[in-house]
Amino acid sequence: MKDLRDLRKEKGATLREVGEAIGYSFPTVSEWERGIMQPTAPAIIKLAQYYNVTTDYLLGLDDQPGYLQDFTSIDFATKARTPTEQTLLQSFRKLDKKGMQKVMEYIDDVSIKHSTEITATLDKKSLA
Repeated sequence: MKDLRDLRKEKGATLREVGEAIGYSFPTVSEWERGIMQPTAPAIIKLAQYYNVTTDYLLGLDDQPGYLQDFTSIDFATKARTPTEQTLLQSFRKLDKKGMQKVMEYIDDVSIKHSTEITATLDKKSLA
């Protein structure tokens, strides 16, 4: 099991906040963090969703966190990927957590810049 305390600290959350978010008491969350008790399968799923990592990562079966929320709306089983998308995904999966965060921040920055440029263009056209 990955260090739940480290994940909680990275998120900047208290035991109480984690417990409330996933529907368990903060003493239970504390016992999981200290290794006194192990979370049940449903609790592991809730923890993975809360920390935005895969259950495999929490269980120590995968070294890559996986970042769930970024891919939840895409059905990879039925949606064909272009070669570029495949290359990007393979490269992204090879990154460590900090690398993944940097890529996501860069994508956010580019998206915001693109949206701002579109808005500016539309504003100019509406003033003309």
